[in-house]
Amino acid sequence: MKQDPFENLKEWGTVLDLLNQLDQKGMLGECQKGMIRVLRYKDNWRLREEVLKRIGTIENPSYDLIEQVVAMVADEKVYYRTRIMALNALEKLAKAGCRLPERSAVADRPKWTAVLQGVLKKHQPPILANALIACLHSLEAPLQARTVLHESAM
Repeated sequence: MKQDPFENLKEWGTVLDLLNQLDQKGMLGECQKGMIRVLRYKDNWRLREEVLKRIGTIENPSYDLIEQVVAMVADEKVYYRTRIMALNALEKLAKAGCRLPERSAVADRPKWTAVLQGVLKKHQPPILANALIACLHSLEAPLQARTVLHESAM
C-alpha cells in the first residue's frame, strides 16, 4: 500500500470513499503520510475533519502525524470545531494507551503538553478550554505514572 494513496485532494468524494475503505479494513496506520497531507490541506474542512475522526483508531501513530494534530490545535486560523476534534483525537490516543513512537514517548509528550498549555493560557471560549483541559489530563497521566514508577524503582 502507498503511504499516500489519496492523490488529488480536490476530488474529495473519492478521497472520502478511500478513507472509509481504509478505515473499514483497519489500514489507516499504513497511510499516515497521506493523512498528514490531508490535515495540512486547508481547502476542504470536511476532509480534515474526517481524518481527525479516525486518527484515534490508529494503533501506532507516527511522530509526524501527532505533530500535525498538535499544530492544528495551536493554529488560531483553524475553526474551533476542528481544533476540538484534533484534541479529541489526541485524547483517544492517550486514553487507549496507544504506543506512541519511542522518540515521542519520553521527549516530546512534555513538548506537546507545553504547546497545549500555551493555547490554554490565551483567552479561549469555554468549549475549547474544556477540550484542552481534558486532553492535557490524558496526555499528562502517562507521564505522571511513568514518573511515579521511576521514583519507586529507586
